[in-house]
Amino acid sequence: MKTLENLATSYHVPDFDQAINFSADQPDSLIIELQSEIAELKHTLVQERSKAGYWENLHKRNVDRRERTQEEHDAELRKLRKKHKNETQKLSEEVEQLKAKLRKRERQLFGKKSEKRSKGTRKGSNNPRGQQKGKKGHGRQKDFSHLSSKDEVIDVGEGEKICCNCQCPYEEMNTTKDSQIIEIEVKAHVRKIHRKCYRRTCQCKNSPIIKTAPPAPRLIPRSQYGVSVWIHFLVEKYWLGMPLNRTLKDFKSIDLDISPGTIVGGFQYLEKFLRPVYNLVVQKNVTEKQWNADETRWEVFEEIEGKGNYRWYLWVFKALKSTVFILEPSRGTKVIRKHLGDESSGIIGCDRYVSYICYATTSKGRILLAFCWVHVRRDFIDLAKKYPKHEDWAMGWVRRIGQLYAFNKSRLAKKKNPVEFKQADEILRKEIKDFKQCADKERKSETLTEPCQHVLDSLENHWNGLTTFVEHPNVNMDNNSAEREIRGPVVGRKNYYGSGSVKMASFTAMMFTIIHTLVANSINPRSWLRWFFNECVLKQEGVFSELEKFLPWNLAESQKNALKLYERSPESQDTS
Repeated sequence: MKTLENLATSYHVPDFDQAINFSADQPDSLIIELQSEIAELKHTLVQERSKAGYWENLHKRNVDRRERTQEEHDAELRKLRKKHKNETQKLSEEVEQLKAKLRKRERQLFGKKSEKRSKGTRKGSNNPRGQQKGKKGHGRQKDFSHLSSKDEVIDVGEGEKICCNCQCPYEEMNTTKDSQIIEIEVKAHVRKIHRKCYRRTCQCKNSPIIKTAPPAPRLIPRSQYGVSVWIHFLVEKYWLGMPLNRTLKDFKSIDLDISPGTIVGGFQYLEKFLRPVYNLVVQKNVTEKQWNADETRWEVFEEIEGKGNYRWYLWVFKALKSTVFILEPSRGTKVIRKHLGDESSGIIGCDRYVSYICYATTSKGRILLAFCWVHVRRDFIDLAKKYPKHEDWAMGWVRRIGQLYAFNKSRLAKKKNPVEFKQADEILRKEIKDFKQCADKERKSETLTEPCQHVLDSLENHWNGLTTFVEHPNVNMDNNSAEREIRGPVVGRKNYYGSGSVKMASFTAMMFTIIHTLVANSINPRSWLRWFFNECVLKQEGVFSELEKFLPWNLAESQKNALKLYERSPESQDTS
């Protein structure tokens, strides 16, 4: 087939009108041939135009496809760049979080646990550690009149009682130069009980032939261990946190070997005397109107159906006159409700744990929560330690919290003067308002990072509970009193790992309650237990009708002084 260009060069395409105006004398064959060529050329022209249109359309589609592919490629590239940027940012945040967690773990393992900042170790301070010049010291304790004494006489040697020159004897004077040395002597001894016997001298048949003195009363029937032994074990374990086996080892060093099973069995017997006292303390605690509560883990190594581990929780409810410990397998709201019930009303000082919030929410306004400012302060300190780049920002908030403490302390110091108290109260309220406004402004800042945002969000979510102390001046700003109460049991937990059975766990909570309630009322647990057990020895079950007189808040002043927990007077003269 001839192409359009070849035809254009080989033939002259006549005009169609001219084609039909050929003269009649031209041969028919030529006309027919020309008409055939014209028809063929027209057909070829149509085909070539069709091909040109096809290739033009194909080229256009290819160009459109290439542009569309380029746009898709650019969009995918932008998407990948955005994804890469987000992933890089996410990985950077994860790295920062992991670094923060690593710093936290290193601090937990190797750092100081105290949050106090010592002046002697603060940067830029030249003060040496220890007693500061010009500052009042603790003084030396000189008054030991409350201790029993044993006199000792030291004489001059026989050869020194005569004059070294003339050999005349020295005359003894009626004076001595006295001094004292404090000694501790721990030893076990056996009370030899000699019961006198009397024989009848008459012939009366109705009288017994021999009369014998009654046996010595015992705290535990048929037990060879007296009251002092049981008091020592109870005080060592539940007040001082000493493991039972360590106390037994100490007894072995003074030649007294006791089986652990004997002590545990004795504890179980003593529970019948101590449990009613515990119940009265719990009743007192529930009727009070202000508590500080906290909880910590406790291991109870007894398998319980439906519970897959040994994790229990030790709860403490610290009130003004009573302190109650409860051991439960749960850390939920039901523990609080079980103790305080559905009718108690008052204020609970606590951390921000959700169980307290749930209990207060369902109390229909009977219970108010006072959240702990120390936990808020700890949030900022942890932030500063985890993320050093935010240290200045976080420590600024710590200083502001310290100012709130100072203003509240100043307000409480002026309670007795209504005018000064009102002025101090207005200053505190203004500082609280400024604190809140500054926190809200920071929280809404677009440049605030996620860790800082998280701390301020927590502050906002718990603000109502954090300001309870403003309207109720008798409420503490923190929950330190409950945390101090639970510190002793935590030390005990670290020493003896918890309880071996549910029964002993209950006994442990009971003893913690009694001992910490006594200490909170400045009563020596050792003296109180000696008094109480001696009454139990004499009266046995009859003591149950007199339990009220043993409670710290029912003691007469003279009895309190006799049982007082001895503490060194803070006014001791400084003789250092």
